[in-house]
Amino acid sequence: MIKQTTIAKLEQLIGLLETIKAEDFKQRHEVLSNASIGMHLRHVIEFYQCLIKGIGNGSVNYDSRSREPELELNPALCRDRIRQLIGELKATDFSGPLMLSMNLSNGDDNTETVSTTFNRELLYNLEHLVHHEALIRIGIREMTNGFTLPEEFGVAVSTIRNRNSCAQ
Repeated sequence: MIKQTTIAKLEQLIGLLETIKAEDFKQRHEVLSNASIGMHLRHVIEFYQCLIKGIGNGSVNYDSRSREPELELNPALCRDRIRQLIGELKATDFSGPLMLSMNLSNGDDNTETVSTTFNRELLYNLEHLVHHEALIRIGIREMTNGFTLPEEFGVAVSTIRNRNSCAQ
């Protein structure tokens, strides 16, 4: 279920990328600490790429992910990368152990390592994606071009479920 929900959320991003204008995609927003929608999508994509890469060597380290600045400027390239991720996720049936490494300090190279699983990291990436969708929603709200997003864009599944329950 985690994989299907993740793919559905990634497909929702493709919908955004097929409708947003390149200038809106690249526009920086003060309310987003001078970041753009493209910057947020690049960040999300790179986390998923890091997870997929980690399957190959049994280790995930989001701190050492590759950065591709062109993704911030090119909605078509972002869309292509997301389609590639969807294909890779559909083809992945990984149940082996993974190690997650991270450096939680600002100044030194003190790396912590903990055991994790692919599904746990996929869930982390899904929640991370929803968080960035919420930020993207704020950026789009700042635009005056009438661009709208689906109601559930940037809203956690549990919140949607709760809203539906309260509405009844």
